[in-house]
Amino acid sequence: MDLIQANPAHLAELIELEPEIRRDASSQASRDAWLACLALPLTSPSDVAHSDCPHNVGELLRHPAPQAEWFTALKDYAKHHAHHPASPLLPSAVTAVYYVAIGLARLRCGTSITQLSDQELAKGIRWTLKQNWIDEDLREDLARALPNSAPQPP
Repeated sequence: MDLIQANPAHLAELIELEPEIRRDASSQASRDAWLACLALPLTSPSDVAHSDCPHNVGELLRHPAPQAEWFTALKDYAKHHAHHPASPLLPSAVTAVYYVAIGLARLRCGTSITQLSDQELAKGIRWTLKQNWIDEDLREDLARALPNSAPQPP
């Protein structure tokens, strides 16, 4: 499966369909994997061109004036690693990174970087909000990024 060309709706279903995501989502391993993701360097050529570019994912998530293309690059990175057989990253951590990038681009840049419907995006963000290894500041931002028109689950 070519993840770069994957259907966004299929990626939204990962949180329900993939047992390894459910299995590792609340474990210490997921917390450690999340922290490892935050430390990942941002080294794409477009990032290097910006003098105020954050140096790692954690800095990007806290950046006061992020560029939408930074979030797009992060989303694409997470999408690639979500099911890459050789990826050292846990699926739960990269799935969270995927939804965080989309949510923060929506909130902080006022732009959509996904083809997901509002309902699919809301489902993914709600899943991410349930992960106990997401810090409170990020959780608050993600809650504000939830699409207003998405129906709440029963």
